[in-house]
Amino acid sequence: MLSFPEQTTKRLSKLPTQNRFCKILTKNAIHRGKPTLTGGRRLSVLCNKPEEEVCARYSAIPDLSANPACMARIVDYIRERAVDGAVDQISIVSPSVTRVYTCDQVKIINEISEVADRISLEMNELKPETFQGKCSNSEECSNGWSQFIQRMIRESPVSSDPIKAYINILAEKRSLDGKKGKCLSCRRIHLNLLHSIKQLLQRTTLLSKFLQLRLNYDENEREETYSYFFQPLIIPRISLTSDGRVIGEFYPTEQYIVGPYTINVSVSRGRGENFYSIESPIDKDNALRRIVGEVTSEIKNVPNVTTSHARFLGLDEMLQLREHEACRLIRQRFPEISQDTLSSIAELSCYRSIGMESIAPLLIDENIEEFFIDQPGAFVYLDHRKWGRCRTSIVLPISELKKIETRLRTESGCRLDRLNPSIKTDISTKRFAVRAALDISPLAADGFHLDVRRLEKRHLSLVALIENKTLSSEAAAYLYFCVLRKRNIVAVGEPGSGKTTIINALDLLTPPHWRKITIEDVIESIPQRGFGKHQVRLKVEPFEEKKKLRSKGREIISLLHRTPDLIYLGEIQTPSHSKAMFHALSAGLTGLQTCHADSPEQAIIRWVIHHNVPLVCIHQVGIIVHMKRVGISNEGIQRRRVVRISEIKEDNQTDGSLNLSPSSVQLVDIFKWNPSSDSLIQRIDLFETPSMHAIREYEALPRSMFEEEFNRHKSLFETLVEKKEADINSTTKIFGEVSGDQVVLKG
Repeated sequence: MLSFPEQTTKRLSKLPTQNRFCKILTKNAIHRGKPTLTGGRRLSVLCNKPEEEVCARYSAIPDLSANPACMARIVDYIRERAVDGAVDQISIVSPSVTRVYTCDQVKIINEISEVADRISLEMNELKPETFQGKCSNSEECSNGWSQFIQRMIRESPVSSDPIKAYINILAEKRSLDGKKGKCLSCRRIHLNLLHSIKQLLQRTTLLSKFLQLRLNYDENEREETYSYFFQPLIIPRISLTSDGRVIGEFYPTEQYIVGPYTINVSVSRGRGENFYSIESPIDKDNALRRIVGEVTSEIKNVPNVTTSHARFLGLDEMLQLREHEACRLIRQRFPEISQDTLSSIAELSCYRSIGMESIAPLLIDENIEEFFIDQPGAFVYLDHRKWGRCRTSIVLPISELKKIETRLRTESGCRLDRLNPSIKTDISTKRFAVRAALDISPLAADGFHLDVRRLEKRHLSLVALIENKTLSSEAAAYLYFCVLRKRNIVAVGEPGSGKTTIINALDLLTPPHWRKITIEDVIESIPQRGFGKHQVRLKVEPFEEKKKLRSKGREIISLLHRTPDLIYLGEIQTPSHSKAMFHALSAGLTGLQTCHADSPEQAIIRWVIHHNVPLVCIHQVGIIVHMKRVGISNEGIQRRRVVRISEIKEDNQTDGSLNLSPSSVQLVDIFKWNPSSDSLIQRIDLFETPSMHAIREYEALPRSMFEEEFNRHKSLFETLVEKKEADINSTTKIFGEVSGDQVVLKG
């Protein structure tokens, strides 16, 4: 049962369900003007003994959909405190879990509270004097009306069950319509007031949606009806018994520090999503919290536009300027603060000053691969590197969504409106690098959709990928051998499977003297000037941009006049990309690319059927590396693995003609992943692969020489893994020296 603190009970003594078993948590009650990590002001309600008194007649669960007593208590509390509009989130805290209701749901509660207040005023105005002079039975008429009101309050109050109250009003109205007695004036008063209350209820979001959807309502199935409107986020309340047993729906699993935040990950007992929660230790200290507030208000005055060139600052520049100013203010006013605390306060103040406090922990946590906001008012959820899909309690208010929208439009330089409702851009700062995709109305039916994927600032070398079992040393040695012979390599797989990671790892191992050109709409290649390599990086408009001045397809074709040794095309997404890629391959250019596909076979189907690439061109693909996120049974989580390395079987036409039959495209698996052993198994003799046959046409390469070079590469990879030399700087330097000794012939 829900209730309120002692100082509040005096104000609410007239409420019929008041008792000592519930209270509003005064510590987290209503933070007027003080944002929390959930992005707004929160009303937290504690339910100590849900089995007591009025709750026993319903479900013992403290839930707005399951328990009308919970709804009545919260609605009446908001009415009495007049806090509608000041609450963005409601949390009902029970011994086992916390149920969180967010913006859209709280809006419904606020509307119900307002309607209940208006109805109360209408009832108070209807007194016996209202009927005097209208008929001889005025007392009887007023009593009849009072009896209906009392019955409605007792059986289905608006504050606990608005839908039932609405249905009862319709029934009473039909009943009065059927009475053709002498008291027409009194009946008219009744009908007018019933009509007025009915209209008040119809204007609420709850009733308008209910009537629009025509949901079946049965008093015995109240929970099923209301759960459509009040589906909460379940947050674990974890505690341990004296013998160490876990109480609650989640196991506490991991805690770690990210910047000024403490991250807690709790794993679900069942097969549901895990839970990711964020705390700010600074906010627990009143003195430090005041300092953060003071510094935040000061650094908001730092200009967003440079005075010299009159341009808007990028996010990285803005954060650096504000952090520098925050550090100066803290040193000047609070010299006693330690350096670590100073850095945390400065960083936290920067995020708050630009309206990014809610998502800042998700941006700087390197364990998060991607996070999502499906629509306004929805909870943010994410993909964790170690724990997979996780829920959060973060909900961004409309004001913060607008700030994100403005920031992404500024960073991308692209238009964002009804004609171009999608943008995709990459944002890089000293703390994080991400690719953000934003959709707005009319494309986003609910008005807003955001997908933010981490771009690895901590790039992985091929040695690191062997170390974490993404691929084997044999497979790495074979791919490296083929890269040195300029064989084309395409990484295919589902989103987030590691395609770009392995392509970048191979790109780092190319000889320093090669001239490499990259063409990308979102920059995911690694800058290599610091490694002494020749690299030109070109950026074109993303395919989401409707009007393109620099299309990817056009720039790929223009590579023919730029004489690259290797091309890096990034992601092949559209028919024009595919046709341009095969055009370049036909002209003798080879390189590294990625493509979304569920398998090598599906990649070929995409190119031939969906992108209309001639079947005869498919034989030029070269090597297809299939990446996938797979479940490791003994760990219970997903890992990225190379599950296949395939090549297209050679066309054995002896008369020189071209075989255009679909049956001519057959894949040969060179390596294939074995799930039982979590290892990549060699399937055929590497000297007899289609790529080796193509290489041997132009290179005098006997088996002994091939095996010697292959084993040398394999041994080098294994030695570096053993010595823990997996960082990209040392790996790139070592292979840069090794590649000078290789026999590399022109294609």
